[in-house]
Amino acid sequence: MNLYNNKLNKIEPEQKIELLKSLEKYALEADDRVKSVNRCVYSDMEFNQKIINSNDLNLSFKNNISYLYLSVVVEEGDDVRSAGKFQITHDFSKFNPEKIALNAVNEATSLLGATTIKSDSYPVILRNDIAAKILATFSSTLSAENVQKGLSLFVNKLGEKVAANNFNLIDDPFLKEGFNSRPFDGEGVATMKKAVIKEGKLTTYLHNLKTAKKDEVETTANAYRGSHKSSVGISPTNMYIAKGDNSYDDLIQSIDKGLIIISVQGLHSGANSISGDFSLGASGYLIKNGEIDRPVEQITISGNFMDMLKDIDMIANDLKMDLPGRGHFGSPSIKIKALDIAGE
Repeated sequence: MNLYNNKLNKIEPEQKIELLKSLEKYALEADDRVKSVNRCVYSDMEFNQKIINSNDLNLSFKNNISYLYLSVVVEEGDDVRSAGKFQITHDFSKFNPEKIALNAVNEATSLLGATTIKSDSYPVILRNDIAAKILATFSSTLSAENVQKGLSLFVNKLGEKVAANNFNLIDDPFLKEGFNSRPFDGEGVATMKKAVIKEGKLTTYLHNLKTAKKDEVETTANAYRGSHKSSVGISPTNMYIAKGDNSYDDLIQSIDKGLIIISVQGLHSGANSISGDFSLGASGYLIKNGEIDRPVEQITISGNFMDMLKDIDMIANDLKMDLPGRGHFGSPSIKIKALDIAGE
């Protein structure tokens, strides 16, 4: 596995500063309504992991990665909006500050004049970054440890249909730009790419050696150790929903009246990973007759994660990985047949 880029390690601080200056410059010049750049961040990091024990195990690897993030504030009269965009890469030369800036500014300005809508049940498109955040929120339910404790939606669901036929969930430790790509897990077991859900059927939980022994199965090499002093837990590597055959525009054009969700609030407090219920503040766009009609705010989307997986209608081909945390998650944009929307 080629996870380490020596060139990234040699980028001088002055080059990083110039990159940030250009990012800010592109944003401020993109539109007269841009009032400020409230976040302009470059970060790179390097990871070194080595496992040695008295049973002749001696493994090591190192990884490095970088990301660029921009958030802008736009204003028109009394209406103030913001939006942020980012890029993750192992290759410093691949950063495109102009594209990041224009995307952030265009999204922020597109939200000016947003109003609410009437409460009802609507077909909904979860844009790729939002679908990834929701996946990350409920990913712990796939841990065998939580399943064995009865703290999971997926208890006794192994081998059963838990999602639509076009839904495939992958855990991929070999993803080229994956933040958590690695050749072995926290217990020194060789990692493997796996379909956790294949064509809607739950094929495996995520295991470490302890949970695998309890279930009398092989480990999936998802052992996670935060440091040498930490106990061994379970975590995905790079987990993503596999892309579909449709374009993002195909999803929009398939809806007579519905919504695109591009922002959610309250994932930590408004989503219950045990019951699967969620109620989240949201904003986005109203779709009419297969076209984006206007921006929408002050709405709440609610439903159940398991029901939502079964109600997936279409999956786009715009797979994108979100900013990493404990696990790195990604998704294409997804059309849900219906979600409850609370507005006016």
